Amino acid sequence: MKPSLSVLCALLAVAVPGAAFADRIEKHLTASSGQTLEIDLRTGGGITVRPGADGAVDVVADRGTRNPEDCEVTIESSPRGVRIASRYVGRRNSHSSNLSIEVRVPKRFDVEVKTMGGGVHLEGLEGSFSGSTMGGELELLGLTGKADLSTMGGEIHVAHGRLDGKVSTMGGDVLIEDIDGNLRGSSMGGQVTYRDARRGAAGDNQGGPIVMSSMGGDVNVDAAPRGAEVSTMGGDVRVRSAHDHVKAETMGGDIRLDSVDGWIDASTMGGKVEATVINGGEALRRDVRLDSKSGDLRLTVPEGFAMEVDIEIAYTRNSTRRYRVISDFPLGTEDESAEWVTGDGTPRKIIRVRGRVPGGATPARVVLSTVNGDVYLKRAQ
Repeated sequence: MKPSLSVLCALLAVAVPGAAFADRIEKHLTASSGQTLEIDLRTGGGITVRPGADGAVDVVADRGTRNPEDCEVTIESSPRGVRIASRYVGRRNSHSSNLSIEVRVPKRFDVEVKTMGGGVHLEGLEGSFSGSTMGGELELLGLTGKADLSTMGGEIHVAHGRLDGKVSTMGGDVLIEDIDGNLRGSSMGGQVTYRDARRGAAGDNQGGPIVMSSMGGDVNVDAAPRGAEVSTMGGDVRVRSAHDHVKAETMGGDIRLDSVDGWIDASTMGGKVEATVINGGEALRRDVRLDSKSGDLRLTVPEGFAMEVDIEIAYTRNSTRRYRVISDFPLGTEDESAEWVTGDGTPRKIIRVRGRVPGGATPARVVLSTVNGDVYLKRAQ
């Protein structure tokens, strides 16, 4: 007579140290600050890691009610610290489970995670955080250190910490707020937003620019005190405030830069570009390049802003009207090509305007070019 599956599971639990088949598993292990928590969930499962007692790692694993006997969970000490793993036993080979794991570790502790599906929540820790989930959200709250984390199909929320590194998702929104450090966020199919982000590792003043990208959503930055370098393949870009520079690119949307104390390089394949330059008093480079392949351009500059201006408007033979340069500053005479130019797709004529606007500083080079759009060069009120 063959033993039952429950008997086999009980025997295996005795034979394999750290393996358990109870619906709820609790384990206490000793560990030192600076060690690593390794998590490898081949069954998938949600993960939460928070600070606990120094010198200890406490784990609570709940295997849920969906065939718990098919899921083996191993919790054990390792040369690097603590390792938690799960796998299916018997004939079951699914990648979805009800497994939920909560871990308390020393505050300074690295985390390496790999799960086949489930959310990852890390809070209040100091260290290095790396890994991926195949189908869940990432929530990183109050972390200090370096991150390299990704999800294949979930949202990302990072808040109230000091992080360098990167976070990415294939199919969700990214929100990064109240963060110090050089943390890059990217999404293949969602909106990426920076809110109250401060650059500079560990709160210093030497951080780099905000770097963020999306393949199919909008990109939004509230403030970029060290500059912003942002791009999207299919959405709008908005930067409300930036210092030093903004480099922005979209393949299919509008760009709006509300207040930039520095240089600008912005281009879109299919939308309008609006930018406002301010003068914060520092001797910064303030060159501007705005480019659109189909839309209006509007640049607003402060009083006394010295410029060397080069404007080019191409209008195609099939366009509805002749486009114009509307300027608050005296510029040179318009120069329009006599013949239709055919070397760049649809036949087009080129309107070019150049001029120099005097001011009290070295003139900024301002290059504005568009196709089938008006160009506005305005003085701030």
